[in-house]
Amino acid sequence: MTHRWWLLGFQIHRLQTSSIYNKALEDLKNDRTTLIQKADKGGAIVIQNTDKYISKVKTMLSDSSCVEEKWITEQDSKWLTNHHPVVPVLYALTKIHKSIVDPPYRPIVSGIGSLIEKLSIFIDY
Repeated sequence: MTHRWWLLGFQIHRLQTSSIYNKALEDLKNDRTTLIQKADKGGAIVIQNTDKYISKVKTMLSDSSCVEEKWITEQDSKWLTNHHPVVPVLYALTKIHKSIVDPPYRPIVSGIGSLIEKLSIFIDY
């Protein structure tokens, strides 16, 4: 009998801890100054300041050192034209395997159906 009470007490303690944990997660989720997302590698969860995240992504986007001019044929230009594009989604994953204090980010652009979708295929080809 005592074992059942101990087990019941353990379950009640687990439920209370669970509700505190869930409340904390809910508060973090609703905090607009905090961003929660998966890390670049390792399956970890990263909790970070939203303003810092936006600032680092803007810095990556303003770096023009990787832009290079390249000429394409008229036929390629026609194939690359998308008459009904959608807006691509940009997000960045935190590389916590590089540094925990001030980690770099890996930019990801989900461009399915966007103007850059066929360009990506063209570049990979």
